[in-house]
Amino acid sequence: MWAGREAGEPTYVDELLLSPDYSQAAPEPLPGWFRDLLYGADGGFHVLAKAARALPDWAAYAEVVRYRREQTTLRHLQYNLEELQAKVDTSRTRIDDCRHRMEAAGLPHQLHALQGCSALFTGEFVRPQTARRGRGLPHRPSPRQARLPAAGASG
Repeated sequence: MWAGREAGEPTYVDELLLSPDYSQAAPEPLPGWFRDLLYGADGGFHVLAKAARALPDWAAYAEVVRYRREQTTLRHLQYNLEELQAKVDTSRTRIDDCRHRMEAAGLPHQLHALQGCSALFTGEFVRPQTARRGRGLPHRPSPRQARLPAAGASG
């Protein structure tokens, strides 16, 4: 229970946003000293946050804290993105190295018998049915074969 509240009284929460003043022709950009305190080390930021908290509009403090929180989140996301990009670059380099070694070793020439197989597995090529059983009808399992479990099946 909070001070000054009854036990069953509902709690209302709303985000405090700083109200812009559109009566001015164009808002001025944040001055350098303000950005230094906002972006800088914790000591400078805490001085700014404490001064904003002392203002009569609570939204000023909320906006300063929100900005710092979002800036910190963005910095972490950018770091993670750079780390992932470095991993992607490393992986691409390794793939290029493997490809070069296979080319330099003449691996495609050594395995040339597999040349026509690539289309089988990519779906580009459908092998015509040339071998048929009996009178050209597809093989149908006998009733006994249909009751037997398939190879590799557990049961």
